[in-house]
Amino acid sequence: MPRFLAQTSIFRYRPAFSSLALMLSLLVCVATATVGIPRWCLAGEREKAADAIIYLESVKQAQASHYEKNGRFSPAIGQLEIRHPSPTHFSVAFMEADCGSDSWVLSLKRSGTWKYFGEYSLAYNQDGFDSLRSSVDPRLYAPSSENDNSSAVPQ
Repeated sequence: MPRFLAQTSIFRYRPAFSSLALMLSLLVCVATATVGIPRWCLAGEREKAADAIIYLESVKQAQASHYEKNGRFSPAIGQLEIRHPSPTHFSVAFMEADCGSDSWVLSLKRSGTWKYFGEYSLAYNQDGFDSLRSSVDPRLYAPSSENDNSSAVPQ
């Protein structure tokens, strides 16, 4: 290289990252994203499931109030005084109320889920969380104990 070109500013040696340093930095970023993104999505999905459980608890309280006033459970959600808004990420799959057996079931189906969890449903009845009719992943929601359905708490 001619001497006059070596003295210009664009050809001077500048310290920079080596290829190895860049590759290691990229590897750390990819490893962090691989672990972090699924955990972040799990936390978001837990929040959505918790919102649905709060709504179902509100329906349970409204059904109990309706039962005290009318002597039977309501067969329709519209007849209940629900204090919590319906969850935006769930739709009502079905609601059943049997007048003869004094029982009811409300099932919410998750709409637009992340493919990692797939579609799932949460069901509640007069006793609380209905594990037989629910298909929720235990990482998203599990009742506090199997014997006590009335005090189910999102984890």
